[in-house]
Amino acid sequence: MADNPHKTNNRATIVLLLAVFTIPIIVAWSAYFGGWFQQGLTVNKGELVQPVFDYTALQPAVKDQPIEFMTGAHWRIILPAKSAACLENEAADGCLLSLYIMGQVHQRLGKEKDRVIRQLYIGDMAIADSLEASLSERFVDLEIARGKAISEMNLSADYIYVADPLGNIMLRYPIIADKDAAFLKGNDIYFDLKKLLRISRIG
Repeated sequence: MADNPHKTNNRATIVLLLAVFTIPIIVAWSAYFGGWFQQGLTVNKGELVQPVFDYTALQPAVKDQPIEFMTGAHWRIILPAKSAACLENEAADGCLLSLYIMGQVHQRLGKEKDRVIRQLYIGDMAIADSLEASLSERFVDLEIARGKAISEMNLSADYIYVADPLGNIMLRYPIIADKDAAFLKGNDIYFDLKKLLRISRIG
């Protein structure tokens, strides 16, 4: 006796549904345990900050106004300042070169740049008003934030950091002191930030 066409269609539908739900699981399992992602492929260019650092703990503020970290707020590229001297001398420790490259990265983001703020974090460091004015004039739209002092226990001034809109710092990049390598170092930040902005659902 021939199969009922309706029963045949039902069986085909069930098999199809099983395939739709089980094949992705099998592929994911095989990829993870089979080491598919360990063949020289990199997920990010920067170094992961582990554990993720809560930037809000430093209570950063701009012009005495606390920064609001929340869904829909800005991503930030942050450079903690080493010293006032680092911000005055082109040859000192890469602070000014890093700020310049941060600006280049920001411009390259194109229409996405409005989602990102460049920030110089000076903590509780005292800098002259004239220096702050000079930095603001030279690096247009640079946010200068004050807050608690940094230490090696939280943020090192030897790195540039990326923070999400909630204030979670998850990636860092060595401060840029070598002009010859500056473009490539900037590319690393751009690559990761572009990817984060593409997949972000929080800002």
